[in-house]
Amino acid sequence: MVKSDWVKVQGFAREAGRDPGAMGRVYSNFVWVLEPGEKPESAIPRFAVYSGMDLDYWRTYYLLGEAEEVAERISARIAALDGGVDTIVLNPLDWGQEQLELIAHEVLPRVRH
Repeated sequence: MVKSDWVKVQGFAREAGRDPGAMGRVYSNFVWVLEPGEKPESAIPRFAVYSGMDLDYWRTYYLLGEAEEVAERISARIAALDGGVDTIVLNPLDWGQEQLELIAHEVLPRVRH
């Protein structure tokens, strides 16, 4: 998904006379980090409010899982973009302390970039 999107953006930039290599790149996605052993279904009430999408959609396109799994998915999507990204923006479904700490201390340190 991300790589094909970037290919399109590069094409649009070239058509507009811009150098795609000079553009900053941001990876942004919705995220919900599960506690170890927590079932993905527990997040349904949270993401249904924001996106209206079902669990399968979330598993495919957004970031839902335990910290290690979420970090691996972010790393894979960044790796798909030759040259990586300049910035990562994660949009948690809940801006409470617990989610922010999971992202800051358990997810981001594991992301390869």
